[in-house]
Amino acid sequence: FFFQAEDGIRDVERSRGLGDVYKRQALKGGISDPCKKLARQFIALIGNLAVAMGKDFSSYSEIVVRPLLQAVCGIEANIRLNAMTTLEKIATVVGYEPILTHIGEMLIDSNSGARNSLLLWLAKNKSMLRESKNLIKPLSVVVKDKSTEMLAAEVLR
Repeated sequence: FFFQAEDGIRDVERSRGLGDVYKRQALKGGISDPCKKLARQFIALIGNLAVAMGKDFSSYSEIVVRPLLQAVCGIEANIRLNAMTTLEKIATVVGYEPILTHIGEMLIDSNSGARNSLLLWLAKNKSMLRESKNLIKPLSVVVKDKSTEMLAAEVLR
């Protein structure tokens, strides 16, 4: 699977040209597409692409992880489920570190509803917590938030 932009770039390697901008826009835009059916299909496609590309997907994980985490925090249940499944596929292929970095940032910056969604995903994937100390500060912030303290305690257990 390749992306082809107007500048002729047609590969999976990082470029510094205009094609790289188009790739980022396409990946981020598809995840947050206003057409919910298209967004769900696109999110599922990213998960399948990650599995198919294997370790080569790592450069794209930097682009899609934050928008996927934002989809996990969204109100559409099917999109949340697809985003969680896709994040798990990405983690299987490239590891949890790119995801953990963004989760930490989002736990601090998000509202309590978004925090709940992220904490539920973390509780489901507790094994990844052993891999990162980047979540100590964000989780300590979340524990102080009365609306999410019970979920944070579950994650830390």
